[in-house]
Amino acid sequence: MSGIEIAGLALGAIPVILEAIKGYRNTYEHIRDFKNAAKQMHVIDAQFRVCKLNFLSECRMLLSLVLSDSRLSQEMIADTKHSLWQDTTVEEQLASLLQDNINACTIIVADTAVTIQAFDARLSTLQASRVSNSLSCLAMALLTFIPELHWSDTTSANFGSIHDGEESA
Repeated sequence: MSGIEIAGLALGAIPVILEAIKGYRNTYEHIRDFKNAAKQMHVIDAQFRVCKLNFLSECRMLLSLVLSDSRLSQEMIADTKHSLWQDTTVEEQLASLLQDNINACTIIVADTAVTIQAFDARLSTLQASRVSNSLSCLAMALLTFIPELHWSDTTSANFGSIHDGEESA
């Protein structure tokens, strides 16, 4: 017999009923939290996909301008082991295209990489911790990173007119 069953025999049915009511309430609160977190996850998933698409579009645009071949830029984005990623000529052409903006571009991309790595590490930690309310914790953790991933507005402001032959401030 469990502790609750023994207490019920010793004290009567009322304490057992009370504990069962408390158990149902607590369990329902957890279920409600998971339902709310699941809704948040849909929003977070959409925001993350938008951030990823913005980043990939910016990269594809820069590579297309450097390579003068959108097919090659698509291939590079799709294949992180593509030989052109190691080609110093591509790096030189990008620096020539961006001119004074190359450092700003490098900083933005490096910041994005650091943010994504921190995001991934946090997700891995949460996944490993198996917290009882992990979905809710995961949703909250994701919400803290999503705003940091909106870098395309910055790049558009800084690099948007490069393809027109203008330099941005």
